Amino acid sequence: MGFCAGGGNCWNLALNTDALSAAVAFYGTPVPPIAVLDNLTAPVLAIYAELDRALTKNILPVINRLEELQKPFGFHIYEGTNHAFHNDTGASYNRPAACDAWTKTLAFFVEHLR
Repeated sequence: MGFCAGGGNCWNLALNTDALSAAVAFYGTPVPPIAVLDNLTAPVLAIYAELDRALTKNILPVINRLEELQKPFGFHIYEGTNHAFHNDTGASYNRPAACDAWTKTLAFFVEHLR
């Protein structure tokens, strides 16, 4: 699991190893390149902020390709939120979105790690 740059690192790891059982990327940049998505072996949940346009405007081709490849994944984009909405020490913190995202994260791990 990774947040911000750690989310990007999470995608990178998920695309470059088969040693993961599941991964969750919170608003990680950059969006993974389409050309390497066939390398994905672990289920990935990507959690993004609607107003983080650097991610949300580029994510649809990734979603479409993962669907074509029939890869296990999940995406959730939180409406009205900014990048780092899960950081409770920052100005972008959004408690309802953060709590819901955490619930989704735990459920994703329970589903894929048990």
